[in-house]
Amino acid sequence: MAKRTKLNMNVGIISFMVIFIILCLVTFALLSIVSAKNNMRSAENYANHASYYYTIENMANEELEKIDTQLKADHSASSSRDDYFDRIKNVQNINGNIILSGHTISYEITYRETKISVSLEVLYHAKTYYKITKWESRAADEKSNSGSVNIYPDSDDSGTTEVWGND
Repeated sequence: MAKRTKLNMNVGIISFMVIFIILCLVTFALLSIVSAKNNMRSAENYANHASYYYTIENMANEELEKIDTQLKADHSASSSRDDYFDRIKNVQNINGNIILSGHTISYEITYRETKISVSLEVLYHAKTYYKITKWESRAADEKSNSGSVNIYPDSDDSGTTEVWGND
């Protein structure tokens, strides 16, 4: 009779642990890649949004500077309070986006998906030529005021003031 050789495969706990550890490492590597891609996409979206926001803020501030320059010229050329408030109509000549209603100047700037609405109350013989009563940032297609921002608060809590126009 021929002797049969028996093939023994010793698969022990160490082999199972190595396989389990390799599977865990592969799983965590895939999760890390997916998480990194999501973080990169989120960072790019935030960078684009911040870029758009600061671009529109700069556009609104440039418009505000033009208005400030015009109000300064009107103030220098005026002889009385009534003459000054008659001359502020020249602000509308800056561009067609500016609306003058009484002593209130309003304008809106839209850039990409963001819109900024600004309202100014024109002042006479004050530290500044105007007081910002509204500086609102929101999505261009949105009607709410959820993005309003108050800057440089007055000491008497009556609104907001910009420091342009100090001589």
